[in-house]
Parts: sequence; structure tokens; C-alpha cells
Amino acid sequence: MSYADSRQSLETPSLKPTLWILALVLFGVGDLVTTIYFIAEFGAVETHPIGGPAIDALGFWALVPLKALAVGVCYGLYRLAPREYAIGVPIELILLGGYLSVWNTVVSLTGSTPF
Repeated sequence: MSYADSRQSLETPSLKPTLWILALVLFGVGDLVTTIYFIAEFGAVETHPIGGPAIDALGFWALVPLKALAVGVCYGLYRLAPREYAIGVPIELILLGGYLSVWNTVVSLTGSTPF
């Protein structure tokens, strides 16, 4: 066994799967569910330049394939990024998904933007 092999066997388990699960929960599900819920229940309006027209043309379920496409593109970027920077992709999705979920909730419940 070489020195490099022994170092690999002593490393802690990777956080990558956990980060990707959190990214899918917050960005893939959290933002999508809050958007659809507040559009359906409170008549909120999607202001995204792609999502808004898609909803107008096809209904709010048009957001599902758009969200899947966004996650797929981000995963592609993750695979293409240099190894030391790739971890930033799921972290960015976690932060963005959490922010958007809170933003959707605040705007829909208060009727105004917090900033």
C-alpha cells in the first residue's frame, strides 16, 4: 500500500451526497413547492422572465421541467468544474434555494418585498 492509498482510506466520508440532497430539497423542491403553492392559493405572480411566460402559457406545472432543467445544468457544471471548485455548485443551490423559499413565503404572506 502506498502513502497515497493509506491517506485515502483515512479520509472522512464525503459531504457531496449530503450537499446534493440539501440542494435538491431546498432548490428543487422548496422553491418549486412554495412558488406553486402561493400561485395556486393566493394568486401570486411569477416574475421570472422564463417562468412567468411558461406559467401563462402552460400553467404553473410548467415550472417542474424548467426546475429539472436548471438542476441538470447545474449538475453538468458540477461535473465540468475543477474538483476543488465543484463543491461550490451544490452549496450555491442550497443557498439560492433557501433564499428563494423564504422570499416566496415572505412576499406571498405580506404582499410586499422585504427589501
